[in-house]
Amino acid sequence: MDRQSKGKNPAVKTVLLPFHYDYDFKAEYAWSFELATRLKGQLSLFTSIPENTLTYLSPLYQDLIEAKEFHIRTSALPYQAKHRHPVSRHFVMGDFETTFLHFVEECKADIIVLPDLILSKRLMNMLIISSKQLIALPRFESDDKAPRDDRSGEAFFLETLHHAACYNLPSSFFRTVSEDKGLFNYIAALFSK
Repeated sequence: MDRQSKGKNPAVKTVLLPFHYDYDFKAEYAWSFELATRLKGQLSLFTSIPENTLTYLSPLYQDLIEAKEFHIRTSALPYQAKHRHPVSRHFVMGDFETTFLHFVEECKADIIVLPDLILSKRLMNMLIISSKQLIALPRFESDDKAPRDDRSGEAFFLETLHHAACYNLPSSFFRTVSEDKGLFNYIAALFSK
């Protein structure tokens, strides 16, 4: 049960990715890590596991290793750029929505990346109304999780951002993401076809 948010450097943006321990979150992890890297920030992971059981931790750590491997295979950015800030993990026991809401109030994440259907509409609306910066990712089909030769990591990042629902993000977010020369080149190539 890691708690690494204390002593957080305010200049470093934190991208929070909540996920269910029994859900395949490789594509969401890869996309969120890519976003955190582009923002020169860190990725923070959150999940809750059922009370009084630690049997879920071993498979959870195995899933994290697989998600990291997936990200390395599909990333648009050079390998060296991925290791600027560590990934913080917050695994708590209890009901997911209750513990997540408490954690969001406590950790002060800059951007919350929500996998499809992870929260109830009520909780999602609460976060939007409270001016939390959210990116609700589209549903990833099973073929989206496998790297394909015809879709680069850059295209994966951009297509996902295009289909995501963004709430309460400042215009500086889009400027920061678009400052990436690779991103500019990809968009320019799309318009030149």
